[in-house]
Amino acid sequence: MKTNEAVGRPVRIFVAMDVNNPIRRAIEKVVRLMKAEYRCVVEKIDEADLVIFCDTKDIERRYDKDKFYVFIQLAEKVPVLPEGCFVIPLSEAMLGLMKAVGDVHEELKPIVEVPVIDSVSVRSDAMRILVIDDTAKNIKSAKVGLAGHILTTVTGYEDALDILEKEKFDVVLTDMNLPMSSKNLCKNFKLGELVPYGTLLMMKAAHQGAKYVGIVSDIASHPEDPVSATFENYTKIIFCVDSAKVMFIRAKTDSDGYKDWADALLQLMKG
Repeated sequence: MKTNEAVGRPVRIFVAMDVNNPIRRAIEKVVRLMKAEYRCVVEKIDEADLVIFCDTKDIERRYDKDKFYVFIQLAEKVPVLPEGCFVIPLSEAMLGLMKAVGDVHEELKPIVEVPVIDSVSVRSDAMRILVIDDTAKNIKSAKVGLAGHILTTVTGYEDALDILEKEKFDVVLTDMNLPMSSKNLCKNFKLGELVPYGTLLMMKAAHQGAKYVGIVSDIASHPEDPVSATFENYTKIIFCVDSAKVMFIRAKTDSDGYKDWADALLQLMKG
């Protein structure tokens, strides 16, 4: 985790446990004991800075590498966890959580809210578009850049497979690297580790009837990854998979430094 200048705002905490779980109720009591200027509890995981959990299945589908995580250890064996995750035995929950929240408070980045557009008319040429990306701010930039289209977004491999089975899309734009699914975890991988699922989702999207499919990757953010390192060699080629037009697209960035999905769509349509 990178250290950033503290900005003096409360840590937004989400407890990823069933509402009837007694451990959740105990944790919420501990959180309420903390100073109000250090923490607040949120109802949605998307709004959280810090996620508290005791079972990896409760965070897998909404794992976000930009968030902080606390694992409450209930048994001696610890599962494979995201990098940098705080591990706190249940018996030390009070002091451990207070320290974790304090550490996160010191590392918070300033909040940059994306303006909410109250009334966006659907374009006359609107397409059904699916965007798959594990970075929350790239998802926000998709909602802005692709406004006017009928947009669906997901953040993980398993959710992408599910929705491609259930719904039809004109366009599918997917990140190359997505967090490892716990259904496929093995000893050489851990939850949150990036895997080039984009190539598999490309084939799935084309097979499910998408007309246009783009793998949209910011290769500069993964220079150590051999797949990303050779990505540029394929960006000038147009592929045909099950009648779908498929392209590997190097992502340009918008004014905030996140993927410019409108430009990616333009490259795909004109390529």
